[in-house]
Amino acid sequence: MRATRTSRMLLSKAKGCTRGRERGTGTSVVLWSKSRKAVGSGQHGFWGSSSASPHVRRALSRHTFACSSLGGSDEAEADWLLEEEEGAKGHFKLKELDKPGAVLTGSNDVGTKAFESAERAISRLREGGGLQLDIFSFGFEASRGKVYIRIDKLDNKFGSPTLDDIGLFSRAYGEALAEDLGEDVSDDIEIEVSSPGAERELRIPGDLDRFSELPLCVEMPKDSFVLEGVEVKKSKNDMHSTLRVVMTTRRVDLDKGEVELAPFKSKRNENAFGRKTWNKIFKSGKTLVLGFDQLKRVNIHLEI
Repeated sequence: MRATRTSRMLLSKAKGCTRGRERGTGTSVVLWSKSRKAVGSGQHGFWGSSSASPHVRRALSRHTFACSSLGGSDEAEADWLLEEEEGAKGHFKLKELDKPGAVLTGSNDVGTKAFESAERAISRLREGGGLQLDIFSFGFEASRGKVYIRIDKLDNKFGSPTLDDIGLFSRAYGEALAEDLGEDVSDDIEIEVSSPGAERELRIPGDLDRFSELPLCVEMPKDSFVLEGVEVKKSKNDMHSTLRVVMTTRRVDLDKGEVELAPFKSKRNENAFGRKTWNKIFKSGKTLVLGFDQLKRVNIHLEI
């Protein structure tokens, strides 16, 4: 597949990998393929071939053929594989990979083995070179033979791996895939590797203390935002059951299952509550204590 003019401007090639950056997101991306096929950039990231190769399709069907020993007919096997591939094509949306810990392998052995290979590649890099990487989320699209994987860097302030980090992982992952699936299959599996994104979602409670130095956009039930001695006037947030407030982590108590949050001076907060109201809240020095179960969603906040 030929890369578009725009993607050629964004992408620069290195050994065994293609490097780029998603515009407007600050997300580093490396799309790696042992077969080094041409790639392009799409609206939501990078894309390649539109369907799985024959090698990948045969690998996907191995589980189907095993069913014939139980009395299934060839026709039933073919129907099963067709349903598997049609279902896998729309099995998940890319936004589902925004959720930390998401693992979407589909209902086939190839996706499971591809995930296990990724875990093994992470372990090798950690043990061999001390590279502190982890899998943020993983998805396998069976109909296209494509892996989407987002990598977290544990010792980075923002959790963002460098392009070199992603390149090292991509090569280690390719080797692990070849060992686990065979080169015929692994060469035709397309791999998209990226960081979790600048405004990544946090794991609760694990990431609350980890990112305590950064402003966080916290989604909570609107009746949970109660500060002693501070009257919060009605705002447009009252139209929703939850509200999002930018705050910082002051304290995390795992035993009590709660977190103490401090108000953060942010344009988002001023727009939501009104500048005068939020300045009063910010200057009061009051903090908010919430249970982990009250945190509907927490993301890193970037002030624009």
